[in-house]
This record gives sequence, C-alpha cells and structure tokens, in this order.
Amino acid sequence: MTRFFLDTNIVAYADDLDAPGKQAVALDLLGRAYAESAGVISLQVLQEYFVTATRKRGVAPADSA
Repeated sequence: MTRFFLDTNIVAYADDLDAPGKQAVALDLLGRAYAESAGVISLQVLQEYFVTATRKRGVAPADSA
C-alpha cells in the first residue's frame, strides 16, 4: 500500500468556505486518505492547522478540533 503525507494546506483548505474549488480538492484527498487508510499526518501539521484556524480565521481554540 502506498501512503501519502497530508500537509497543512490540505487540512486547512478542507475547512475553508472562501475557496470552494480548493476545498473540494482537499476534501477529496482527505476522503481518499481515510477510505484507503493511506494518509499520514504529522503533529507539526496539526499544530500549524491550529494556528491557522485560531489566529488567521478567528476560530475559538475549543472549536478548532
């Protein structure tokens, strides 16, 4: 099985309503990663997503999970 790395942009765009085209691609990639059990995500990516969601998009820290 081939594994692939999910970077911060993929995770962030999956949650971005302002970029529907990029969101659709990101959601497709996340869906494939889940369906194939092939996606890998690092702790660093999760930390970067948290910063993006809370500081740049104004999401409350408790809601960013």
